[in-house]
Amino acid sequence: MQLVAHMFDKASVRVNNVPIVPKSYDDTYLRPAQERIGERACVCGDACICMLMAKWRYGPGNALGFVGTEFLLPAERQTFLEGKGLPPRRKKCLVCTRYFQSWIYWKARTDNNFKVTGAPIGMQAFGNPVAIGTLATPPDLDALGALMAELPVNASPVSSTDGYLPEAMLFVDEEFATSSRAAREPAMATLAWKPVVRFRSRHYRYLQGTDGAPHLVQVGIGADDATGTGLGFRPPAGGTVAPPPASTPCDPSVPTGTRPA
Repeated sequence: MQLVAHMFDKASVRVNNVPIVPKSYDDTYLRPAQERIGERACVCGDACICMLMAKWRYGPGNALGFVGTEFLLPAERQTFLEGKGLPPRRKKCLVCTRYFQSWIYWKARTDNNFKVTGAPIGMQAFGNPVAIGTLATPPDLDALGALMAELPVNASPVSSTDGYLPEAMLFVDEEFATSSRAAREPAMATLAWKPVVRFRSRHYRYLQGTDGAPHLVQVGIGADDATGTGLGFRPPAGGTVAPPPASTPCDPSVPTGTRPA
């Protein structure tokens, strides 16, 4: 039993290799789906965070709430544009994905026994469910596994061109990496090595386009946005007083009244 107890101490942690997605790409997905070209809406439907945030801020029946578009990674987007279809399972929008990842992270951060996937070395091949539905309505374990598999699927550049500020990312400290069971699993181990944007509602602002359609902009978390507005404005260039032009030397051959000042 002592040998078995130390098996996990020596097991290596595999970190998933995820694509790096710049902030400018993220910005293009903070909008409703363009269903006329085949895009799909967020799988959360009316429970989409883009809809709920508007309800919390502006009340029911406001004109700014919307269901976000399904977030596709660049490779998935290219496949879609080439006419090869969308992923077989509809996904969340970008905001809901960040909300879910942040929720799972804090669940794991506050519970050392929390796990996302099965243990790398299983001690038994089956388990008995406890208080998870009834025999008439068994839990959809495939759907639950698919949700957990969304942790995380991409990373973002930090403190660089087209990236995010450090305070916009999930803070994964050494204690989480060493004491949390979930941090040693492939899905969440990625968080310890790859920067992932966390969810904060104050990082989003609602705007309406020229056509009246609502969308979101990210506020105060872009490394390139010096003003913190999320609108891409830059402060005006500092004004300087131009030096006076050099005086023109007097030409003795020119009459005094016609000499330049």
